[in-house]
Amino acid sequence: MITDQHHTCVGLGFELLRRLCGLEDRFPGIAGGLYLVSCEETIGDIASYVGGPPAADSGEKEHVLVCLKIEIGGRRGVLLLDPGYHVARVITVMADKLYPHTGWFTQSDEPGCKKEYNYFTCAQDPDYVEWHERETRPGGSERTQAALVYVARPYLTAIDVTERRNLVYNFRSLLARDTKGHVVAGVYFPVVLDLKNEQLFTVFYQTNHGKRRVKMPFFKFCSSPKISPDAEETTVISECARQLGLPKESLESLLSDLAAVMSDTSFVAQLLAINARINTLAEDN
Repeated sequence: MITDQHHTCVGLGFELLRRLCGLEDRFPGIAGGLYLVSCEETIGDIASYVGGPPAADSGEKEHVLVCLKIEIGGRRGVLLLDPGYHVARVITVMADKLYPHTGWFTQSDEPGCKKEYNYFTCAQDPDYVEWHERETRPGGSERTQAALVYVARPYLTAIDVTERRNLVYNFRSLLARDTKGHVVAGVYFPVVLDLKNEQLFTVFYQTNHGKRRVKMPFFKFCSSPKISPDAEETTVISECARQLGLPKESLESLLSDLAAVMSDTSFVAQLLAINARINTLAEDN
């Protein structure tokens, strides 16, 4: 969300812009040079997507970043900052891919998955930056996907388009990360239609032996009928809340609200239908 302390990529982008504009006295002109840019994720055919501004009637535009155009000795490029994906560095994209071009870097490296990112100017249309992601899992299995960031001009409909799109995703999470962007603790769950009211969410937090993950049923946090979590579940919630920087009561209240929402089958069905319609609209991108 874009409300205080409830940030999606849109809210995080605006907050980062606000803070960076405080550097205006030290770096005159930076406030006017920074702007939000839109990103279309999971592009199947880059060549058919680029070639002019993004289509207003078929783009999903599910992500935003902060951008600053730069020029070094006549060489053009952009700086990208991505607080929404918690990229803990400034990404330098030079059109010629020479220094100080960032290139491939490791975004996260955990036992279950190593994730690497690479950004470069699109060869077919320099108004776009290609963002390639590579995931490597134990056993050597590899998955890649590409996204496109439109950097030619500011993205003016982040709230109307991207923020609204984020509201109906069928996967939700509340995460805490360290200063390097590594996930430390949180809660996540898929939004599914379950007439038996047996939906589960996962709580996780950092221990001395890695992350501990525990699945719990939402119905235990419903106000009625009241089935209190057992002692172990209470301990897990308390530690997760601590690492999230929340009072235990606040996390329990949030889970109670989520339990009420997830038990509303009519609402969940509508949300999933809207999400599916958006996916269908953008599937040819």
